[in-house]
Amino acid sequence: GETPPEVVAVAVLPEGWRRAIRERVQAPGVFGEALEKLRALAASARVSRGLALSVRVRFEDASVVEPLVEQARLQRDALLDDPLLGLTAAGPALRRVAVEGQGSEVVLAVDLDESLAERLVELAQRMLQRPERRRRRPRTESPVLDAPSTEAPSTEAPAP
Repeated sequence: GETPPEVVAVAVLPEGWRRAIRERVQAPGVFGEALEKLRALAASARVSRGLALSVRVRFEDASVVEPLVEQARLQRDALLDDPLLGLTAAGPALRRVAVEGQGSEVVLAVDLDESLAERLVELAQRMLQRPERRRRRPRTESPVLDAPSTEAPSTEAPAP
């Protein structure tokens, strides 16, 4: 059967918090409309077997759910169109992100096996270390390796 989550957090947002979020977060289009109707957030995680994350966002009414789900899926799919992303652990992980509407809630969920979760953590660590490496070690090597010569090949034998 399905393993229950090990960590769960739920927050019903009071009006003051929702107002503060709306004032500080500049979200375009559908995302901005959704912020106007935000009511509560819930997140759960399971880490004992791989990594499973679920985020549930509740709105005042269901009118924002379908457009928000559609836009979130479009954003996910646009990221997956990047061929470089597909070469990293982020590609397979993003393909496993499910975005669903359930009444007045949007649910985002991902369930990764242990191997993919480890690769994703390693990728995140490398990305976080990269700016630090750039500051410490200036790049001296050429970005082009083994560039072909533009000169015609020589027909003379090398000198002994």
